[in-house]
Amino acid sequence: MPSSKHIRVRITEEQSMILRANAVQLNVTRSDLARSAARFDVSTNVAIREEADAVLTAVDTLGFFRVKVQFARWMNHRDQYFRAIDALVHKHFTNVAHAESVATSAHDKLLHLDALASLGIKTCEAILEVNSHTLDAFRKDKPNMFIFRSDGETFDRLSNNCTKLGVSKSDYVRGFCMPGIDDAAMLEKYFNARLVYVDRASLPELVELVRSTGYLFDDALHDMNIIRAAENMSYYRAVELCDHADRKLGQAASRYMDIWKKLDGLGADMFDGFIVLPESKNTKKGA
Repeated sequence: MPSSKHIRVRITEEQSMILRANAVQLNVTRSDLARSAARFDVSTNVAIREEADAVLTAVDTLGFFRVKVQFARWMNHRDQYFRAIDALVHKHFTNVAHAESVATSAHDKLLHLDALASLGIKTCEAILEVNSHTLDAFRKDKPNMFIFRSDGETFDRLSNNCTKLGVSKSDYVRGFCMPGIDDAAMLEKYFNARLVYVDRASLPELVELVRSTGYLFDDALHDMNIIRAAENMSYYRAVELCDHADRKLGQAASRYMDIWKKLDGLGADMFDGFIVLPESKNTKKGA
């Protein structure tokens, strides 16, 4: 290989075994697969998604952990909110019609948020299961050194791709060389790809959307818990806090479709594929 360069990356024993299994399926060497992945023309520009030979969504353990934790908190908030409504009705709202109106308004919104939380947890668990081998391997210590040779052009392409994605060479090789593909034909098509689109925006956008919605839910529950904890409170103060809580809860529930579409998009990507990459601090969208 003229003017060859040695590329050193760190992979765990489990990752090495997966890489070797992929190579056996395609009847090539591990180095051939690494060089093939290094030569990808990687883009995060959504405009070229339809033109790409392979479409991957970047996932990371921390991102999904954040989403799952938020959805779990929502379900806990739901139970607390219902208890707060019960206290409100019995302690402050003796008017039956008013009490029913408050309970019905909150119930409808809570059902929407509860449905999202249930779907979100199931979606996260499914994606984590698909990528469990690679995600688990990322968390293991004492990785082995894997060295492969490449020409100068391939080395430069690898360096540029790492810069675009904001990852190290080791992260890149671990992510791109160990996809969860069992079918040999699909695996061959993947490693023969020229243009690869990597969606690095969907997961961070979902994390932020779920987190900011959780803040609204927190505010609403805070007001309801003030009412619940109060031994003596004027009717008008209770109405004020209840109305404020209901507005916040309504704002949270109004994001139903936005979050649903994000989750549905990730579910659809189960048929395209995921790439396990660590969360990037400096990745520019559309690079």
